[in-house]
Formats: sequence, C-alpha cells, structure tokens
Amino acid sequence: MIGERKTRPLSVPVTTFSRTELDYSWYNVLNAEWVESTTDDGAALNNRIAQTSVEPGDANAGRGGRGPIAGNGQIVVQVEADSSTTGLEVDVGSFSYSTLGDVSTVYKGKGAEKVGLAVTQTGSWEPLFALRADPGRPNVSLQLKDLEITAGEGKALAILCDPSNVLKPDGSGGTTTLVDSDFDPPEEHSRANSVVEVTDGSTVTQIPDNTGSPGTTVADPGGYQGMFATSRTSGTGSKTRSETAGSDDKHGVLDGDYLVFIAKPSASDTGYAISYPTEQDW
Repeated sequence: MIGERKTRPLSVPVTTFSRTELDYSWYNVLNAEWVESTTDDGAALNNRIAQTSVEPGDANAGRGGRGPIAGNGQIVVQVEADSSTTGLEVDVGSFSYSTLGDVSTVYKGKGAEKVGLAVTQTGSWEPLFALRADPGRPNVSLQLKDLEITAGEGKALAILCDPSNVLKPDGSGGTTTLVDSDFDPPEEHSRANSVVEVTDGSTVTQIPDNTGSPGTTVADPGGYQGMFATSRTSGTGSKTRSETAGSDDKHGVLDGDYLVFIAKPSASDTGYAISYPTEQDW
C-alpha cells in the first residue's frame, strides 16, 4: 500500500558501519530490493534485508498489476529510542539516486494563505493550524518555501512535529490525535496537482513544548524549527509602517511529519493571517 511503513531488521548491529542500497525496477515491472553491504574477515557481504513487489489488485498497482505506478520515493532514516536509552549516537551518510536515462525534475510552486485566525495568548506560543503532505503520494517531495504574517502583529513559527504530539479535542473533555478527515487541500490548491493538506484554524489545540509534552500554550515550543517570521507596526497616523521578516531558506516536510504553524501575537486578534507558499517536486 502506498505510504504504508514496514519494519525489517538489519543484518548487522547498528554499531557496525554498513551501506544500504535500494534497487528499483522501472517501467512498472518486477520488484525492488534493499541490500545491506558490509565486510567480514576481508570478504564483502551483501545481505538482502527486504524485497517488495506489487501484485494485481494492490491499491498502487499499474494496469494488470505490473508494479508500482510511482517509481521513485523518498529515502528516510528513522531511529526510535525507548525511554531507557542513553548516550545514543547515530552516524548517517549521504543518500543519492542514480537514474538511467534522461529524467527532468518538475517543480510546482504553490501559494496559499490562512486568514481569520483567532489568537489570544500574548505571552506564550499557541497553535494556529497544521500542514502535511498527502500520505497517499509519498513520491512527491514537499518543501515550505516562505512564511509571512500578512495580518496581525507578533511572531510566527513553523515547527515539524511527530503527529502524536499534535492534538485536538476528543469531544469528551480530553484530547486525541488528528485523523485524515481533519485535513483538506488549501482553498487555493487543487488535489489533482498539489499534495498539500491543512487543517482549519480551530482544529489543533495542543502543541509540544521543548520537553515533548503537549500543551494549549507553551513558553518554549518543541518540534524542529522549519521557518520563522515576525511582524511589527511602528509610527502613528500617516507615518504608520508595518514590517515583516522571515527566513528565505526552504525546509522539507517529510512523510509522516506535521508542519504546525504557531504564533506568539503582540495582541489578541481575530484576523491573524499567515502566508505559506510551498514548492513541490514531482
């Protein structure tokens, strides 16, 4: 199933340096193999740790079940440590694709703005809304291109979070994680040519602090900073001037992560607005 994650054990301990290679079969035929290479007593060892294929009737099969419709996918290294882990160090090398033939990249820039956001916490950070890449199309790379406060004053952050730390009300006085029905494409986008999905401005009610504990407001936000913006107004009357500034560096949104927009406003406001253009690599 497209977007589904499977777990396979490595052939050597994580403390042993190794190289992992993924061989794709193109043109919707045959299978794909993960091979882990290392050495032992001067000999090269190539261990096949996973093999995948698509059969007729699978959700992402081509005509006649000839293999995956999408031939490329993101490579993600993920390490999960339990609560008793200490002194964990991870060494990760670079990953690259070697593609045969003449293949050109298709970039699609998409603009969007979320308006009418209500903010109240002038001394802390509070959630605005969440963004994710459509989990059904993991072969498209998504990047946040810019962040701008287009209405209102204060600060805004875009933080990358584990979905388990981004919560909404459960209807019984508690909280729960977001579900697929909480996300839709922005009104400026079409699902046919965009993988961006966002919540509305009232769905997300809790975000993680720097210890990973969710809260309705946080003094020191957690997650991983993707982008920052600030907006201030100075002067009076005809000399009123509004300034906004943010980062020009693009930041990727990986499959399985939520990009959560949060704000620390200068004053309560019901018309806060955020502009968040993206770039999509098809």
